[in-house]
Amino acid sequence: MNEKKISYNQIDFVVKAPRFRIVFSYMSDKGVAFVREYLLRLLKVTSCKPEQIAQYFGFSQHETKVALSDLEQNNWITWKENGLVELSTEGLQLFQNDMQDSPKIPILKEFSGEYRMELLDNNFLQKKNSDRFYQQAIELEIKPKILSESSEIARRTFQNRFRQLMEDIASLT
Repeated sequence: MNEKKISYNQIDFVVKAPRFRIVFSYMSDKGVAFVREYLLRLLKVTSCKPEQIAQYFGFSQHETKVALSDLEQNNWITWKENGLVELSTEGLQLFQNDMQDSPKIPILKEFSGEYRMELLDNNFLQKKNSDRFYQQAIELEIKPKILSESSEIARRTFQNRFRQLMEDIASLT
């Protein structure tokens, strides 16, 4: 067998990847605290008087008052004329997001960060794949129109790929 050795040089290609500071917010469903959750579940099943709630949970009169005032401040309960407590329309809406009858509270979450997006295929890059310095690299040319519209392209791409980016962020933490 005759072996031929082929000599080669490694060639690196670089693509412009401007950095964008993106500030965004989104609604996240958060589970409620233990006492809140079970009190809301009870009131979803049936209207109750405060004394019945205290007896069911083993609360003192003060603890029952605190728990009910918390729900009342959030407009999740209403009081009937006969002294019964029931879920309000807002309280019932907490149960519409989940098939397991667990109430979920929508929470506005705000994030900001710096993201790099390569302008050839409009992909966001992880930090480990950017900021490298290549001396002997061939730079791939980006059309001037794309360079001038890069902010708008980044905004649209971020919106279109938001769910995937959130999953990537969640997997890193």
